[in-house]
Amino acid sequence: MIFEQLSTDIIETMLTEIKQADDLFNRHNINGGSPLHPDTEKQGSTIWLHTRELDSCWLRTDLFSYTCNFLKEFQSNINSRFSRVYIHKLQPGNCIVRHFDQNDQMFANPNFNRYQIWFKDVKNMYIESTPMPVDNCLMWFDHSQFHEYKNYSDRTIYFIVFDLISN
Repeated sequence: MIFEQLSTDIIETMLTEIKQADDLFNRHNINGGSPLHPDTEKQGSTIWLHTRELDSCWLRTDLFSYTCNFLKEFQSNINSRFSRVYIHKLQPGNCIVRHFDQNDQMFANPNFNRYQIWFKDVKNMYIESTPMPVDNCLMWFDHSQFHEYKNYSDRTIYFIVFDLISN
């Protein structure tokens, strides 16, 4: 399992890029293809940075150059290729309902690994996940287990989700 505490400089630089593009967030479609949850407005919103559905192209690298370069360096160090990368935003009172990721062949690939980068205010959320995130960390995430997130804080909370396929 990979867990890495990230420096304040890395976190602040990524957060600055994210907050400058705040108006680009769109409604999140759970699991990238399943029907939207009936209460989808409360699911948070997403900016996609990379998707295999669009010929594995990088999107928005002009706005997220530092973040994309950080992710590419991490990916190259563990000899893998990207599948999906997105930034998620949960506003106060928003949640991602309890679910596990399974409805895509990608998740059945034994070389598939999901990672998350968590920024600040994790302590102000209800989080059910394996493992549990902490502020300012990059961590491997078990997508096959149930997970749920609720933002009980008075601040917007951001995190990055990225999927890698080992070579």
